[in-house]
Amino acid sequence: MDSTDNTDKMDIDVINFKLEKAERVYKSAGVMLRDGDYESAVNRAYYCVFHTICALLLLDGKSYKEHSAVLAEFNKNYLRFGVFTEFSFKMVNALSDARNKSDYTDMFYMTAEKANGYIVDAKLIHDAIKTYIRNRIKNL
Repeated sequence: MDSTDNTDKMDIDVINFKLEKAERVYKSAGVMLRDGDYESAVNRAYYCVFHTICALLLLDGKSYKEHSAVLAEFNKNYLRFGVFTEFSFKMVNALSDARNKSDYTDMFYMTAEKANGYIVDAKLIHDAIKTYIRNRIKNL
């Protein structure tokens, strides 16, 4: 990525807020998993990743409302260039697909095992991106 960041104090506050929100929804994914609400757990795991990616894109001065635009921009500017080796776009896309099916498909049942796998993936993705964000902010 380009080292010429135009990130100001307000952007950093918003980035931190988004990361905190991502961590809150991640925690709620675990609660929902324990409660047996697997579809909602996957929804929360996805939103953990979504908010984390939004925080990262804000470092580049970019903000999108549409999920497809967020994921496409992330893939185009980060995953395609190997910035993150801990996970792949396939993992991010699988989580997005699972969330869409859980939220919008009639008679879709998520298992505890699959939901747990998505939650584990969300944590891996979140932690890798959060570390990257913290390092970039440190170097501003």
